[in-house]
Parts: sequence; structure tokens; C-alpha cells
Amino acid sequence: MKKKSSHWHLQCWQFLRPFLLLPSLILSRIKHQEMLKLMLFLSASAAVSDNRVKVSDTSAKGSNAICNLTLTFVHPKTGASKTVYGTGFMYSDLTMGTAGHCIYDLTYDTKAQRIKIVPGDSPSGGLDSVTISNRNNMHVLPEFETTHDWKLDYGCVTLDEPFSSDVKPMSLNPGLSNSEYKSEYLTLSGY
Repeated sequence: MKKKSSHWHLQCWQFLRPFLLLPSLILSRIKHQEMLKLMLFLSASAAVSDNRVKVSDTSAKGSNAICNLTLTFVHPKTGASKTVYGTGFMYSDLTMGTAGHCIYDLTYDTKAQRIKIVPGDSPSGGLDSVTISNRNNMHVLPEFETTHDWKLDYGCVTLDEPFSSDVKPMSLNPGLSNSEYKSEYLTLSGY
């Protein structure tokens, strides 16, 4: 499978303020209904229109918090390995949010053996990188591991130390109220 190294933006309506606060929440305390709403919203936004544009400067604020993931999974019984790719988002200096299936493979029924995280990746290289091999740093809901329920398909990876100063975690404008965010645009990005 060819590595995806282009970074894309998708414009859509913003109502995601509670979800961008992920690092301050413990995964087991996240309201499942809120995550379901987020996933349905993102699916509907992508299905309605596709006005993606390639990001030219992945070092710019916002873009530099988007991470290209290279995930390696090893089947616990056969030893077969596979590499897949995904997207993560730095929500704090030490926390990256991502889909649960980027951490826990449903067909191999195991967590990743390693996750290479490259913020602000581009064809000329990323701003920094780290490879996480300690599964204690990979977090998904235990219910996702056992049920594979797509409504629980979210997780996070914790870093042992922050990336370079070039990587700035995502943040919201603290001056806006929840009602003001309903009329603002959000740019979704991924690899």
C-alpha cells in the first residue's frame, strides 16, 4: 500500500467545540452520544460535498497539529504483519486524538505494535516524528476492543515528551461562546 503524504483540508460547518476538548477528558468518561454525533456529522459532511484542497504549507498553525500516522499491526497468532495509514490530531502537547481503529485493528483483534506519528507531514518531510511502541500509551475504550462497535471508534495516543516547538496543538478561540461556534467554519484536515 502506498503511503499517503498529501495533507488535505475539507471545509464544513463547525459545532465541534466539545469534541476538540478531548485531551481534558478521560476516554471512559466521554459521552458516547456526543462522539456518535461527531462521527455522523463528519460522515454526512464528507458525503454531501467534496471540496478538498491540498494544503500547501503544513507548517502553518492548525495544519502543523495534523499528524500522518503509519501503523504497524502484528497478528497475535500467525505473526503476519500489515502497515496501514491514518490521521491524528494533536490536542495538547502530549495527547493525539485519532480513530479507535487506528490504534486497535479489528481484523487482527490487537493494538498496534507501533505507531509512527509525523505532524505537519508533506512530500518534503514532516516537522518532527516519534514512534510509539508502548501499548500503554495507546488508548481505546475496552468496549471497542470487545464489541468493535463503530459508535465507540475513537481513541488517543499519549506521548512521553512533546514535539518540537514547531508543532502547535489545536485550539479554539476562547473568546467565542458555544452559540457563536455554531455559525463558524471548521476546517477538517487529514492524510
